[in-house]
Amino acid sequence: MTTHWHYALAGTLRTEERVAESQQTGVWLATTCARAVTDCFTLGGGSALCETSPLQRRMRDMRAAAQHATVQPRNYVSAGKQLLGAA
Repeated sequence: MTTHWHYALAGTLRTEERVAESQQTGVWLATTCARAVTDCFTLGGGSALCETSPLQRRMRDMRAAAQHATVQPRNYVSAGKQLLGAA
């Protein structure tokens, strides 16, 4: 975050490299958070299965967020192409 702030102040935040870097970071964050929430749900045991369970709601919310087009793992491909100059 601090690095991106410095890029923003320098006016270099919207370069191809920074966009690709940001895209990869978003994918990694969404995937990591989804795994953490899924693990919490699993550790919640049978009580997490109830529709009124806050864990179940958080898991559904996080899974929906992780499926957003901007944080799909397939974006690693386009970001990698940009970084390699193949885009």
